[in-house]
Amino acid sequence: MDKMYVKEWLHHNAKRNAKIKFGPDEAFHLMNRKGEKLRTVSVKGIENLVCEVTQDRGKKPMMLISVPKDHDLVLEFSNVTNAETLTKMETFLQSYKKRLETVLLQDEMLASAETRTRKPGLSTFLEKLML
Repeated sequence: MDKMYVKEWLHHNAKRNAKIKFGPDEAFHLMNRKGEKLRTVSVKGIENLVCEVTQDRGKKPMMLISVPKDHDLVLEFSNVTNAETLTKMETFLQSYKKRLETVLLQDEMLASAETRTRKPGLSTFLEKLML
């Protein structure tokens, strides 16, 4: 089981410190400083996990993980590079015969992220109403 310290980006003005732990089951977990689970991302039933990453130049490296049937997970790293993170993520996924699809992006990544606080509530409501 591997772990690293990150900041979860919630929206433009909010981030929270977290530790990402890979495994031991078919999921990775975000934990707070007390060791309490903040979020679990299961990779069970997923063949490919899509990660969008920023370049490591100038600003802190960031990664957007598109989670099917859930809100996106955006992570900011202060003491590791995207290459280290991607290596750990890819090793974890390969142990469960999954693939990591990586896309290199710039600033548009944050604008497109559908985090829990930015997920459009009204449009979701209207979609369900129309069904």
